[in-house]
Amino acid sequence: RRAGYIRSVKGAAGGYTLYDLGPEFGSNYFWFNLNTGKDAQGKPYLDPVKAAWFTNPRFRQALSHAIDRVSIARNVYYGQAEPLYGPIPAVNKAWYDAGTPKPDYNLDKARRLLADAGFKDRNGDGIVEDATGHKVGFTILTNSSNNERKATAAMLAEDFKSLGLDVTSSAIDFQALVQKVTETFDYDAGLLGGTGGVPPDPVTMLNSLRSDGRQHFWWPRQKTPATRWEASIDSLLDAQMKLPTVAQRKPLMD
Repeated sequence: RRAGYIRSVKGAAGGYTLYDLGPEFGSNYFWFNLNTGKDAQGKPYLDPVKAAWFTNPRFRQALSHAIDRVSIARNVYYGQAEPLYGPIPAVNKAWYDAGTPKPDYNLDKARRLLADAGFKDRNGDGIVEDATGHKVGFTILTNSSNNERKATAAMLAEDFKSLGLDVTSSAIDFQALVQKVTETFDYDAGLLGGTGGVPPDPVTMLNSLRSDGRQHFWWPRQKTPATRWEASIDSLLDAQMKLPTVAQRKPLMD
C-alpha cells in the first residue's frame, strides 16, 4: 500500500473509518550488478574494477550494515512499513524464517568490514579507495514513477556516503531501467520491488531466486549458476518443489 494514500485518507473529511490490516506481502529490494559476463564483442558488461567490489561478500555485508532500514520505514513510509532482512517478509507467517540474520544498522561494523576487505581512505580526501587505489563510488538506479523508491534510493545513497563512498541515486523511466537490468546490464546497482504472491507461496518467487530466472536481477538468465551459493539455492529450490507439504518444504526454504 502507498503511505501517501493512507495519509490523504486520514486527513480527509467525510467520516472515514480506516482499518490497519498490517503489512502487505510486497517488498522493495536493493541489489548490485553482479554480472561479470561479456557482450558479443567480448566487452565486460560491468567495469571489472566495480565487479571486484560488488562480488566481494564483505563489501556487500558492510553496506548492509550501513542501511538504516528503520529510518526508511519511518520516514519514507510514515511508519506504514517494516524493515526487511530477507526475501520473505515476516507477515508471511507460513514461510517466514525467524532465524533469518538481521544485520543491524552499525556504521562502525560496516567500516571495519570495508577495511578488512581493503577499502580505506588512503589519501585523506574523505573518499574510500580500494586496494589498488580506485575511488569507490557507484550509482543506484530506480524507477522515476515511484516516489517511495526514489526517496529510498536517496536515503541509501546518504547511508553509503557516511562510509566515505561516492554514491548517487538516479531515477529513470521504468522501461529504460528494465532494459538496463535485463538486457544491456550497463548499470551499477538497482532498487525495485515485488508485489508478493497470492497465495503467499515462495513458488511465486522462483523467477527471482533461481539463477536462470529473468528477474534474478543481479545476473539474470544464467546458463549455469555463476557462484556456488546460487547453485546451492537452485538445488534447494528444486528439492523443495518435489515435496508435498509445507512442513516438508519449509526447512529447505529456510
